[in-house]
Amino acid sequence: MMKAISGIMLSASVAGCASTTSVQTVQPVTSGPIETRAEFVATLVGPGLMGGGRNYIQYMPDGYLWGEIGGKTIVGAWEWRGDTHCQTSEPPIATGCQKWFVEGENATAVSTQGDGQKGVFRISR
Repeated sequence: MMKAISGIMLSASVAGCASTTSVQTVQPVTSGPIETRAEFVATLVGPGLMGGGRNYIQYMPDGYLWGEIGGKTIVGAWEWRGDTHCQTSEPPIATGCQKWFVEGENATAVSTQGDGQKGVFRISR
């Protein structure tokens, strides 16, 4: 009986805290550049990104990535640096830094390495 009362009191105090805490939600980008880590997470982390053929990549909230590009399975890590998304992978197919742009259900990664390479993906939400 004492546990039930403690549980109720705990629930009531947690509910009281929730009503006074403000949480800012970042909406996914639907048109234009992704400029912050929060926008990248809200837009591209979680859903798979489907490229041409059987190419796909998925970014995970914990900074890991996995997918298949050119028939090869890739695994790696991603991070946000300033206004740029950077990643490493094995094999090193999807390695480097990119700026991301979104238009509707399509996301385009443009290399910042000077070669201007682009990859276009459909966001699978």
